[in-house]
Amino acid sequence: MKFVQRWMWSHFNDSRTILKKPLVIAEFGKSSKDPDYNIYKRDSYMKAIYRNIFMEARSGGTIGGGLVWQLMADGMDSYGDGYAIILSENPSTKHIMSQQSRAMTILSHLLRLRRHHHNASDGEIEFDHIGGRSLVA
Repeated sequence: MKFVQRWMWSHFNDSRTILKKPLVIAEFGKSSKDPDYNIYKRDSYMKAIYRNIFMEARSGGTIGGGLVWQLMADGMDSYGDGYAIILSENPSTKHIMSQQSRAMTILSHLLRLRRHHHNASDGEIEFDHIGGRSLVA
């Protein structure tokens, strides 16, 4: 896990300081073909990846999110390569992914509000629609 964390942070840094472009961490996962695989280890790995993504986004980094490899619908088991996640069969993993989605959505709204509040303090008035309501910062 230490290697993955160093790899992520180096890419976060490059994205922010050198490339100045958004970043998505894509195609990460744990293979069920690994000898010591279990769902707990996969879920722990996903939590760590998602935690790093969230922390980078919260600090104002250029990260946009993360995409696991690979989500599959019911009945697609034969297409799996060991990394398949079928949400209906993996409620703990589904919960982790749902929590991350909610956390990133809330963070996006909070950062947008902060940005609009900052602009308003400079004498600008910004309008935004969050949750179906018009807000004036």
